[in-house]
Amino acid sequence: MEPLSTALTNYAGSKVIERLEKTFHNHVIERWQKHRAYKFFDSLSSEIRWEKLTGQKSNNIEVLLDFMFEDEKITEALFDAYRRVCFSVSRDIGPRIIAILTAQVISEDLSVNDIDEAIFLAAEQLKDYEFEELSGFYKEYLVKAVDDGESKYFKDNQGGVKILWHQETFKSSDNGNQMQVDIPTLDFSSAIGTWGLKLKNLGLLEARTKEKNFSYGIGENKELNYQSGTLREITIWLYLSPTCSKLVDLIEKAHKTNI
Repeated sequence: MEPLSTALTNYAGSKVIERLEKTFHNHVIERWQKHRAYKFFDSLSSEIRWEKLTGQKSNNIEVLLDFMFEDEKITEALFDAYRRVCFSVSRDIGPRIIAILTAQVISEDLSVNDIDEAIFLAAEQLKDYEFEELSGFYKEYLVKAVDDGESKYFKDNQGGVKILWHQETFKSSDNGNQMQVDIPTLDFSSAIGTWGLKLKNLGLLEARTKEKNFSYGIGENKELNYQSGTLREITIWLYLSPTCSKLVDLIEKAHKTNI
């Protein structure tokens, strides 16, 4: 038989755990679940195109909600969206992006495609400050980007942006053979922020390494002391996919609906 002191200790311990569990649920889980849910429902209600969704003009919100919640496809989309919201790292912007994109999908009676899925995953994984950093980074380089294909900052007609991030030039060895060099790799987290690593893992951002060799004759190049030889140029390009453009647009929309 265990001593009375041990029994009292065990009893006190169980009470502490019980109290901790209850307090944790009320002040942590329920509090932040409600916070994210509110952001989600606020943006969802303002972004749904009710007339297109229901096919009728009505100011009766009860009628509109009944229509929406009786549709199996819509309720399934809403369930998937709310599941994402519950696991969103972001408190504000992520749940709003999920709501806005969900509203677009159900209003247009669309299926979730690969681009939508990637954005949903980004909305789950990025923190609020990472959304801000991504938006600022994209807009900074979008302003610099041109579409001539030759600039250090290049944009394509789908909204993708390519940035010359690193450039090195190496001489050939004296006997004309190429020297073995270490090609640098891009550390996304330290170079542009943790959001960069997350988008890389989602396939929305990538680093592309290119190599060019330039041959020169005698008297043509100062770097080769005007001797004949080869220069080896290695460049690292950072490419933000067109999906990043859509994600940044959704970040801006989330700001406009944020209260």
